[in-house]
Amino acid sequence: MRQTILVAAVLLLSACDDGSDVPGFCSPVGFVTCSGNDLVTCTADPDSDGGGLSIRRDCTAEGLVCVGGGATDGACGTASAGGVCMVQNYTTCGDDELLRCVFVSEQPEPGLSGDIGVWRVETACTESGQVCSDIGGGPACVSP
Repeated sequence: MRQTILVAAVLLLSACDDGSDVPGFCSPVGFVTCSGNDLVTCTADPDSDGGGLSIRRDCTAEGLVCVGGGATDGACGTASAGGVCMVQNYTTCGDDELLRCVFVSEQPEPGLSGDIGVWRVETACTESGQVCSDIGGGPACVSP
C-alpha cells in the first residue's frame, strides 16, 4: 500500500509541477506531497475548470524537513529515525540524534523501494553527553 501511494505521489507530482518557483497546473486539488525538501500543495485555481495550482513551501527555510509524502500527508516537520525522507544524504537533527537520509537503493528497507529514503541514525549525540543542534552551519552533536 505504501509503495502504491508513493508511486502515485511521484506520478501526480511530475504531472503537475515543473520544479520551478512559478505555480504550475496540478490535479487533484488537495494533493500534498514532498518534492525534495519542499512541501508541494495543489490548491484550487479559480481560473480553471477543476484543476489547481501547485504551491511550493521550502521546509529548509523554516529549519524543518519535508516528512510524509503520500497523497495527503506531506508536511514540514521534524525528522525521526525510520521515517521516510526525500533528499538523499541530507542530514538533520531528530530526538538528539544526528540523522541522515539514506535511500533504500543503498540500504534496503522492508516495504519501500525506488528513489525514496529512510532517516537513519548517524550519531546518537546523547551517548557522548551531547545534544544535536542545527544552529551554526549545519546539524552536529554539540555540548549542551
